[in-house]
Amino acid sequence: MDRVLTWHLASFIEGTEAQGPTYYMEKDYDPGHVRIHARIAPDGGDFKADIRVDGVSVFTSEYATLYEDETLADEAEDYDNAAFPEGSLVTCHVMAVNGAKDVTIHLELAAVEQTVSAE
Repeated sequence: MDRVLTWHLASFIEGTEAQGPTYYMEKDYDPGHVRIHARIAPDGGDFKADIRVDGVSVFTSEYATLYEDETLADEAEDYDNAAFPEGSLVTCHVMAVNGAKDVTIHLELAAVEQTVSAE
């Protein structure tokens, strides 16, 4: 793990708009674990978040999920050949809140090793 992106808000709003900080990728990264922690667990369903690179979701099948009545999720996500290329912007979009409050989302990133070609 070379970099961790963090989104934290006392209360998120459901919808497609980005919330919290937007991160600039200063080099190429591959995604790792997503961790979600809530001080107040979702109680009306699951909390779901989408992470996007330049507006495109990095997940293949399901959003990052904190299940109802849980306060911690540690997931190795199923990424769709996701890359976080140098110069891209990374945002978080909350698709379902369901009563969760004071939520922190972490995304671990590993730097992609650059190969130097011999000339």
